[in-house]
Amino acid sequence: KRWFFIKSAQNKIAGGGKGDENGSNEASPQPAPSGAGFGNPEENKEVEKAAIAIVKKKYKFDGWTVKSVERDKCGYDLECHKGETTENIEVKGVRGSEQSFFITAREVQQAQTNPKFVLFLVTSALTSPVLSRYSGPEFVRRFELKVVQYRAALRPDK
Repeated sequence: KRWFFIKSAQNKIAGGGKGDENGSNEASPQPAPSGAGFGNPEENKEVEKAAIAIVKKKYKFDGWTVKSVERDKCGYDLECHKGETTENIEVKGVRGSEQSFFITAREVQQAQTNPKFVLFLVTSALTSPVLSRYSGPEFVRRFELKVVQYRAALRPDK
């Protein structure tokens, strides 16, 4: 049986680590810090896929209905429903333990404007996953955004 750490601004740790044979839920040592998106495309896809599977499993276990909307390119990955509550979940997977990742302009816009937006960051996604949950306002307040890429298009002649 596998347990996960879940961190949020209000709840520093809720959950546990991998339980050992004595029932201990002590945290496993974390890998060296590294952010998301810095590996090769195949590794990045594997990390993201694992992170999404972990978050889906957590929501389903907690009684939510989970719908993948990744292909819709709407600024989040999962639409989750429980009773009258809806959450629009963006999942970011990280191979290491550093909370650093790439995020699209559309995802940032969702964080800024969508009251149902939640970002789940899964660090150490392939080894000992740790889930951190941020509401849109928490994400905007707690993370520094830096431009790392532009799209350039030739201007039409005037």
